[in-house]
Amino acid sequence: MTHLKRSDEVIKASVVEHLYWDNRVDASSIEVVVDDGTVTLIGEVPSYQARIAAIDDANSVIGVTSVRNMLRVNYPNMPSDDELESNITSKLLLNPDLLSSRFNVGAKQGWVVLEGTVDARWKKIEAENEAASVRGVTGMTNKVAIVTTEDETLKPIDETIAAGVVDAINRNRKVNIDDVNVKVEDGDVILSGKVPTWEARAAAYQSAIYTFGVTHVDNNLAVTEPAA
Repeated sequence: MTHLKRSDEVIKASVVEHLYWDNRVDASSIEVVVDDGTVTLIGEVPSYQARIAAIDDANSVIGVTSVRNMLRVNYPNMPSDDELESNITSKLLLNPDLLSSRFNVGAKQGWVVLEGTVDARWKKIEAENEAASVRGVTGMTNKVAIVTTEDETLKPIDETIAAGVVDAINRNRKVNIDDVNVKVEDGDVILSGKVPTWEARAAAYQSAIYTFGVTHVDNNLAVTEPAA
């Protein structure tokens, strides 16, 4: 079955509607431009988290092929970089999931550089989310390294990681393992194949990201749901 390609006008209307729907995003200062499926977001948002949410919203709309993010974060009463570094460090220390992790936080005019080590991919993501929630963050570079164990003999092999990812996907009712190809190279997981819905694509990604030993996930799954 062939699905009609959505026009840029239809895609734009859907993106705008989705941005206004999302209570995390103040869409009143966002301009949406669409060119051959590529969405450009222009304007201002009140927080870094709102900036990320706006990108996610645009990416989730059917027919969108890529998103160019030109949104600026405009905080009233911007904290100093020293205050921002201190606040982020305190936030990370209060997270019980990150107690075994080590971090260094740098900030320059609101742009945060996060460095250190964690023992799982999801913890790197959680550290970034914690930092992103602190007032004053305008952008972020996440340089946190994933070190599953200092003992090379205890590191999980790719075959074990792949089996764990496959088993996790197979247990998930939202996705059919027969639709997903799993490849692992030095802890990096590559997901490929075709799934029927965006929900299935997200479920496969979540199954991979929380598997022990995974250092990175490339989600190359295509979605075959109708485009119109």
